[in-house]
Amino acid sequence: MKSFIFVVVIVVGIGYMFQKDVHVNSYTKSDGTFVKEHYRSSP
Repeated sequence: MKSFIFVVVIVVGIGYMFQKDVHVNSYTKSDGTFVKEHYRSSP
């Protein structure tokens, strides 16, 4: 039972690690549109 709980905690922890937001710096698109820096969800 203890090992099952341990495995569940590890799986949930790994899932949480990969769902962090990613910072995107400001940039200018090819059509001249300026995009301000922002956060997006991890792909």
